[in-house]
Amino acid sequence: MLGLKRGTELLRERWKTELPDHVLNVGYQSNGTLLAAVSASGPIHVLRSRDGTAECTFEGCSSGTTGIAWSPESDLLASIGKDAVLRVWNVASKKLAWSGEATAPWAERVAWSGDGQILAVAAGKFVRLWDRQGNELKIFGPHSSTVLDIAWKPESHQIAATSYGCVTLWNADLPEPTRTYRWRGSSLVLAWSPDGRFLATGDQDATVHFWVTETGHDYQMSGFPRKVKELSWDSSSRWLANGGGSQACIWDCSPPGPSDREPMILEAHERSLTTLAFQHRRKLLATGGEEGRVMIWRPLRGNSAVSASLEGPAITQVIWSPDDTAVLAGDESGGVRLFQVIE
Repeated sequence: MLGLKRGTELLRERWKTELPDHVLNVGYQSNGTLLAAVSASGPIHVLRSRDGTAECTFEGCSSGTTGIAWSPESDLLASIGKDAVLRVWNVASKKLAWSGEATAPWAERVAWSGDGQILAVAAGKFVRLWDRQGNELKIFGPHSSTVLDIAWKPESHQIAATSYGCVTLWNADLPEPTRTYRWRGSSLVLAWSPDGRFLATGDQDATVHFWVTETGHDYQMSGFPRKVKELSWDSSSRWLANGGGSQACIWDCSPPGPSDREPMILEAHERSLTTLAFQHRRKLLATGGEEGRVMIWRPLRGNSAVSASLEGPAITQVIWSPDDTAVLAGDESGGVRLFQVIE
Protein backbone atom coordinates (compact mmCIF):
# COMPACT_ATOMS: atom_id res chain seq x y z
CA MET A 1 0.00 0.00 0.00
CA LEU A 2 1.41 3.37 -0.97
CA GLY A 3 0.15 6.92 -0.89
CA LEU A 4 1.47 10.43 -1.42
CA LYS A 5 -0.60 13.40 -0.37
CA ARG A 6 -0.42 16.87 -1.88
CA GLY A 7 -3.21 19.35 -1.44
CA THR A 8 -6.49 17.66 -0.54
CA GLU A 9 -6.48 14.27 -2.28
CA LEU A 10 -5.04 10.94 -1.22
CA LEU A 11 -4.26 8.23 -3.72
CA ARG A 12 -3.72 4.67 -2.51
CA GLU A 13 -2.86 1.50 -4.35
CA ARG A 14 -5.51 -1.09 -3.50
CA TRP A 15 -4.14 -3.99 -5.50
CA LYS A 16 -1.78 -5.00 -8.29
CA THR A 17 -1.94 -7.98 -10.66
CA GLU A 18 0.79 -9.09 -13.04
CA LEU A 19 -0.23 -10.35 -16.48
CA PRO A 20 2.16 -12.22 -18.82
CA ASP A 21 3.08 -9.26 -21.03
CA HIS A 22 2.37 -5.70 -22.20
CA VAL A 23 -1.14 -4.47 -21.31
CA LEU A 24 -2.76 -2.88 -24.37
CA ASN A 25 -6.29 -2.11 -23.14
CA VAL A 26 -8.24 -2.15 -19.91
CA GLY A 27 -11.99 -1.71 -19.50
CA TYR A 28 -14.67 -1.83 -16.81
CA GLN A 29 -17.95 -3.72 -16.90
CA SER A 30 -20.71 -1.10 -16.57
CA ASN A 31 -21.65 -2.10 -13.01
CA GLY A 32 -18.01 -2.03 -11.91
CA THR A 33 -17.91 -5.63 -10.69
CA LEU A 34 -15.48 -6.94 -13.30
CA LEU A 35 -12.81 -5.50 -15.53
CA ALA A 36 -10.94 -6.78 -18.56
CA ALA A 37 -7.29 -6.36 -19.55
CA VAL A 38 -5.74 -7.36 -22.87
CA SER A 39 -2.20 -8.74 -23.14
CA ALA A 40 -0.25 -7.99 -26.30
CA SER A 41 0.07 -11.71 -27.05
CA GLY A 42 -3.71 -12.05 -27.27
CA PRO A 43 -5.32 -13.33 -24.04
CA ILE A 44 -8.16 -11.32 -22.47
CA HIS A 45 -8.02 -11.45 -18.68
CA VAL A 46 -11.26 -10.82 -16.79
CA LEU A 47 -10.55 -9.75 -13.20
CA ARG A 48 -12.65 -8.98 -10.13
CA SER A 49 -12.43 -5.27 -9.46
CA ARG A 50 -12.51 -5.58 -5.67
CA ASP A 51 -9.18 -7.41 -5.44
CA GLY A 52 -7.78 -8.09 -8.92
CA THR A 53 -8.20 -11.86 -8.74
CA ALA A 54 -8.99 -13.79 -11.92
CA GLU A 55 -12.58 -14.44 -12.95
CA CYS A 56 -11.75 -16.09 -16.29
CA THR A 57 -9.46 -15.80 -19.32
CA PHE A 58 -10.46 -15.82 -22.99
CA GLU A 59 -7.87 -16.77 -25.60
CA GLY A 60 -8.70 -13.87 -27.90
CA CYS A 61 -6.65 -13.57 -31.10
CA SER A 62 -3.51 -15.74 -31.03
CA SER A 63 -1.63 -13.24 -33.23
CA GLY A 64 -2.63 -10.35 -30.97
CA THR A 65 -5.85 -8.89 -29.58
CA THR A 66 -5.93 -5.17 -30.35
CA GLY A 67 -9.17 -3.87 -28.81
CA ILE A 68 -11.99 -4.69 -26.38
CA ALA A 69 -15.35 -3.15 -25.49
CA TRP A 70 -17.89 -4.05 -22.79
CA SER A 71 -21.54 -3.86 -23.77
CA PRO A 72 -23.48 -1.42 -21.57
CA GLU A 73 -25.66 -3.13 -18.98
CA SER A 74 -24.76 -6.69 -20.02
CA ASP A 75 -22.21 -9.49 -19.66
CA LEU A 76 -21.06 -9.28 -23.29
CA LEU A 77 -17.43 -8.40 -23.97
CA ALA A 78 -16.33 -7.80 -27.57
CA SER A 79 -12.77 -8.19 -28.84
CA ILE A 80 -11.00 -7.64 -32.15
CA GLY A 81 -7.49 -8.55 -33.25
CA LYS A 82 -4.89 -8.81 -35.97
CA ASP A 83 -6.82 -11.68 -37.58
CA ALA A 84 -9.77 -9.27 -38.07
CA VAL A 85 -12.18 -11.67 -36.37
CA LEU A 86 -14.76 -10.05 -34.12
CA ARG A 87 -15.42 -12.18 -31.04
CA VAL A 88 -18.17 -11.54 -28.52
CA TRP A 89 -17.77 -13.33 -25.20
CA ASN A 90 -20.46 -14.02 -22.60
CA VAL A 91 -18.64 -13.43 -19.34
CA ALA A 92 -21.45 -14.94 -17.22
CA SER A 93 -21.26 -18.29 -19.04
CA LYS A 94 -17.51 -17.89 -19.77
CA LYS A 95 -18.09 -18.89 -23.39
CA LEU A 96 -17.87 -17.39 -26.87
CA ALA A 97 -21.34 -16.05 -27.70
CA TRP A 98 -20.69 -15.41 -31.41
CA SER A 99 -18.07 -14.23 -33.87
CA GLY A 100 -17.96 -12.35 -37.17
CA GLU A 101 -15.45 -11.64 -39.94
CA ALA A 102 -14.30 -8.04 -40.24
CA THR A 103 -12.64 -9.00 -43.59
CA ALA A 104 -9.51 -6.86 -43.35
CA PRO A 105 -5.92 -7.87 -42.56
CA TRP A 106 -5.89 -5.80 -39.36
CA ALA A 107 -8.53 -4.33 -37.05
CA GLU A 108 -8.03 -2.29 -33.88
CA ARG A 109 -11.24 -0.44 -33.03
CA VAL A 110 -14.43 -1.96 -31.64
CA ALA A 111 -17.23 0.03 -29.97
CA TRP A 112 -20.78 -0.56 -28.68
CA SER A 113 -23.46 2.07 -29.13
CA GLY A 114 -24.53 3.73 -25.89
CA ASP A 115 -27.63 1.55 -25.58
CA GLY A 116 -25.67 -1.63 -26.27
CA GLN A 117 -27.77 -2.58 -29.28
CA ILE A 118 -25.17 -2.15 -32.04
CA LEU A 119 -21.52 -3.17 -32.23
CA ALA A 120 -19.16 -1.42 -34.65
CA VAL A 121 -15.73 -2.48 -35.90
CA ALA A 122 -13.25 -0.45 -37.96
CA ALA A 123 -11.36 -2.73 -40.35
CA GLY A 124 -9.45 -1.41 -43.34
CA LYS A 125 -11.46 1.25 -45.17
CA PHE A 126 -14.79 0.02 -43.79
CA VAL A 127 -16.92 0.25 -40.66
CA ARG A 128 -19.11 -2.80 -40.06
CA LEU A 129 -22.12 -3.01 -37.75
CA TRP A 130 -23.64 -6.02 -35.97
CA ASP A 131 -26.58 -6.34 -33.61
CA ARG A 132 -26.06 -7.90 -30.19
CA GLN A 133 -27.23 -11.32 -31.46
CA GLY A 134 -24.46 -11.42 -34.10
CA ASN A 135 -26.42 -10.41 -37.21
CA GLU A 136 -24.47 -8.12 -39.52
CA LEU A 137 -26.47 -4.95 -40.14
CA LYS A 138 -24.47 -2.63 -42.39
CA ILE A 139 -21.14 -1.95 -44.03
CA PHE A 140 -20.10 1.71 -44.31
CA GLY A 141 -17.41 2.71 -46.82
CA PRO A 142 -15.04 2.57 -48.46
CA HIS A 143 -13.52 5.58 -46.73
CA SER A 144 -10.66 7.61 -48.18
CA SER A 145 -8.07 5.49 -46.35
CA THR A 146 -7.83 3.05 -43.45
CA VAL A 147 -10.27 4.00 -40.68
CA LEU A 148 -8.09 4.77 -37.67
CA ASP A 149 -10.80 5.38 -35.07
CA ILE A 150 -14.56 5.21 -34.55
CA ALA A 151 -16.76 6.75 -31.86
CA TRP A 152 -20.52 6.68 -31.24
CA LYS A 153 -22.22 10.00 -30.67
CA PRO A 154 -23.68 9.98 -27.13
CA GLU A 155 -27.29 8.82 -26.87
CA SER A 156 -27.63 8.14 -30.59
CA HIS A 157 -27.07 5.60 -33.35
CA GLN A 158 -24.70 7.94 -35.18
CA ILE A 159 -21.06 6.95 -35.47
CA ALA A 160 -18.04 9.00 -36.52
CA ALA A 161 -15.15 7.43 -38.46
CA THR A 162 -11.82 9.10 -39.14
CA SER A 163 -9.79 8.53 -42.30
CA TYR A 164 -7.27 10.67 -44.15
CA GLY A 165 -8.66 14.12 -44.90
CA CYS A 166 -11.98 13.87 -43.10
CA VAL A 167 -14.23 12.61 -40.35
CA THR A 168 -17.37 10.95 -41.69
CA LEU A 169 -20.60 10.76 -39.72
CA TRP A 170 -22.94 7.81 -40.39
CA ASN A 171 -26.39 6.91 -39.08
CA ALA A 172 -26.97 3.22 -38.42
CA ASP A 173 -30.40 3.46 -40.10
CA LEU A 174 -29.21 5.16 -43.30
CA PRO A 175 -27.04 3.96 -46.21
CA GLU A 176 -25.20 7.23 -46.91
CA PRO A 177 -23.12 9.54 -44.68
CA THR A 178 -25.08 12.24 -42.88
CA ARG A 179 -22.14 14.65 -42.70
CA THR A 180 -18.45 14.92 -43.55
CA TYR A 181 -16.04 17.18 -41.68
CA ARG A 182 -13.08 17.80 -43.99
CA TRP A 183 -9.54 18.67 -43.02
CA ARG A 184 -6.12 18.21 -44.63
CA GLY A 185 -4.45 15.70 -42.37
CA SER A 186 -4.56 12.33 -40.70
CA SER A 187 -6.52 12.00 -37.45
CA LEU A 188 -5.58 9.21 -35.04
CA VAL A 189 -8.27 9.39 -32.33
CA LEU A 190 -11.81 10.75 -31.95
CA ALA A 191 -13.60 12.10 -28.89
CA TRP A 192 -17.22 13.31 -28.71
CA SER A 193 -18.16 15.78 -26.02
CA PRO A 194 -20.69 14.17 -23.64
CA ASP A 195 -23.48 16.46 -24.90
CA GLY A 196 -22.70 15.60 -28.55
CA ARG A 197 -22.16 19.24 -29.57
CA PHE A 198 -18.43 18.93 -30.27
CA LEU A 199 -16.15 16.42 -31.96
CA ALA A 200 -12.39 16.51 -31.41
CA THR A 201 -9.54 14.65 -33.09
CA GLY A 202 -5.92 14.06 -32.12
CA ASP A 203 -3.74 14.23 -35.20
CA GLN A 204 -0.60 12.84 -36.81
CA ASP A 205 0.82 16.34 -37.44
CA ALA A 206 0.85 17.23 -33.72
CA THR A 207 -2.43 19.15 -33.74
CA VAL A 208 -5.86 18.88 -32.16
CA HIS A 209 -8.83 19.56 -34.41
CA PHE A 210 -12.24 20.53 -33.06
CA TRP A 211 -15.65 20.84 -34.76
CA VAL A 212 -18.94 22.35 -33.66
CA THR A 213 -21.04 19.50 -35.04
CA GLU A 214 -24.21 21.47 -35.78
CA THR A 215 -22.53 24.19 -37.85
CA GLY A 216 -19.36 22.44 -39.01
CA HIS A 217 -17.29 25.37 -37.73
CA ASP A 218 -13.80 24.12 -36.89
CA TYR A 219 -10.83 25.08 -34.73
CA GLN A 220 -7.25 23.88 -34.63
CA MET A 221 -4.77 23.82 -31.76
CA SER A 222 -1.14 23.22 -32.72
CA GLY A 223 2.45 23.33 -31.50
CA PHE A 224 2.59 20.08 -29.54
CA PRO A 225 5.94 18.21 -29.44
CA ARG A 226 4.57 15.03 -31.03
CA LYS A 227 1.47 13.50 -32.58
CA VAL A 228 -1.61 13.65 -30.35
CA LYS A 229 -3.11 10.30 -29.35
CA GLU A 230 -4.66 11.30 -26.00
CA LEU A 231 -7.99 13.15 -25.69
CA SER A 232 -10.63 13.40 -22.97
CA TRP A 233 -13.67 15.63 -22.35
CA ASP A 234 -14.93 16.54 -18.91
CA SER A 235 -18.53 15.77 -17.98
CA SER A 236 -19.74 19.35 -18.64
CA SER A 237 -18.48 19.30 -22.28
CA ARG A 238 -16.64 22.55 -21.59
CA TRP A 239 -13.09 21.31 -21.00
CA LEU A 240 -11.02 19.22 -23.43
CA ALA A 241 -7.72 17.67 -22.29
CA ASN A 242 -5.02 16.45 -24.64
CA GLY A 243 -1.50 15.04 -24.60
CA GLY A 244 1.12 15.27 -27.33
CA GLY A 245 4.19 15.63 -25.11
CA SER A 246 5.09 15.53 -21.42
CA GLN A 247 2.42 18.11 -20.55
CA ALA A 248 -1.35 17.85 -20.41
CA CYS A 249 -3.20 20.77 -22.00
CA ILE A 250 -6.76 21.68 -21.02
CA TRP A 251 -8.81 23.92 -23.32
CA ASP A 252 -11.89 25.98 -22.51
CA CYS A 253 -14.32 25.15 -25.34
CA SER A 254 -17.21 27.31 -24.17
CA PRO A 255 -18.27 30.14 -26.55
CA PRO A 256 -16.54 31.70 -28.41
CA GLY A 257 -14.32 28.60 -28.56
CA PRO A 258 -10.72 27.68 -27.71
CA SER A 259 -8.84 29.43 -30.54
CA ASP A 260 -8.09 32.74 -28.78
CA ARG A 261 -7.56 31.26 -25.33
CA GLU A 262 -4.45 29.95 -23.66
CA PRO A 263 -4.79 26.39 -22.35
CA MET A 264 -4.15 25.33 -18.80
CA ILE A 265 -0.82 23.51 -18.79
CA LEU A 266 -0.20 20.64 -16.37
CA GLU A 267 3.49 19.83 -15.94
CA ALA A 268 2.54 16.24 -15.57
CA HIS A 269 5.39 13.90 -16.40
CA GLU A 270 9.16 13.65 -16.73
CA ARG A 271 8.77 11.85 -20.07
CA SER A 272 5.94 11.70 -22.60
CA LEU A 273 2.39 11.52 -21.34
CA THR A 274 0.80 8.32 -22.71
CA THR A 275 -2.81 8.40 -21.50
CA LEU A 276 -5.33 10.65 -19.77
CA ALA A 277 -8.97 10.53 -18.67
CA PHE A 278 -11.44 12.84 -16.95
CA GLN A 279 -13.86 11.41 -14.42
CA HIS A 280 -17.28 10.44 -15.78
CA ARG A 281 -19.26 12.89 -13.64
CA ARG A 282 -16.77 14.98 -11.67
CA LYS A 283 -13.72 17.14 -12.40
CA LEU A 284 -10.61 15.12 -11.58
CA LEU A 285 -8.18 14.19 -14.38
CA ALA A 286 -5.97 11.08 -14.37
CA THR A 287 -2.77 10.95 -16.42
CA GLY A 288 -0.12 8.30 -17.04
CA GLY A 289 3.37 8.62 -18.49
CA GLU A 290 6.32 6.77 -19.98
CA GLU A 291 8.26 7.06 -16.73
CA GLY A 292 5.59 4.96 -14.97
CA ARG A 293 3.92 7.68 -12.99
CA VAL A 294 0.14 7.83 -12.51
CA MET A 295 -1.12 11.25 -11.43
CA ILE A 296 -4.49 12.65 -10.37
CA TRP A 297 -5.18 16.35 -10.97
CA ARG A 298 -7.82 18.83 -9.91
CA PRO A 299 -7.19 21.18 -12.86
CA LEU A 300 -10.14 23.49 -12.27
CA ARG A 301 -9.27 24.10 -8.61
CA GLY A 302 -5.63 25.11 -8.39
CA ASN A 303 -4.00 22.18 -10.24
CA SER A 304 -3.16 20.28 -7.05
CA ALA A 305 -1.87 16.81 -7.90
CA VAL A 306 -1.24 13.40 -6.39
CA SER A 307 1.47 11.07 -7.67
CA ALA A 308 0.79 7.36 -7.34
CA SER A 309 4.30 6.18 -8.18
CA LEU A 310 7.64 7.77 -8.94
CA GLU A 311 9.05 5.45 -11.61
CA GLY A 312 8.49 2.10 -13.25
CA PRO A 313 7.18 0.57 -16.48
CA ALA A 314 5.46 2.95 -18.90
CA ILE A 315 1.74 3.38 -18.28
CA THR A 316 -0.32 2.27 -21.28
CA GLN A 317 -3.83 3.27 -20.16
CA VAL A 318 -5.70 4.85 -17.25
CA ILE A 319 -9.49 4.71 -16.84
CA TRP A 320 -11.89 5.64 -14.05
CA SER A 321 -14.14 3.17 -12.29
CA PRO A 322 -17.85 3.63 -13.12
CA ASP A 323 -18.42 5.32 -9.74
CA ASP A 324 -15.40 7.67 -10.18
CA THR A 325 -13.75 6.58 -6.93
CA ALA A 326 -10.81 4.62 -8.35
CA VAL A 327 -8.36 4.66 -11.26
CA LEU A 328 -7.32 1.54 -13.11
CA ALA A 329 -3.89 1.58 -14.80
CA GLY A 330 -2.17 -0.88 -17.14
CA ASP A 331 1.54 -0.82 -17.98
CA GLU A 332 3.94 -2.19 -20.56
CA SER A 333 5.39 -4.88 -18.28
CA GLY A 334 1.98 -6.51 -17.68
CA GLY A 335 1.05 -4.74 -14.47
CA VAL A 336 -2.59 -3.86 -13.75
CA ARG A 337 -3.12 -1.65 -10.68
CA LEU A 338 -6.14 -0.14 -9.01
CA PHE A 339 -5.74 3.14 -7.11
CA GLN A 340 -8.35 4.43 -4.70
CA VAL A 341 -8.97 8.18 -4.78
CA ILE A 342 -10.18 9.82 -1.57
CA GLU A 343 -11.11 13.49 -1.96
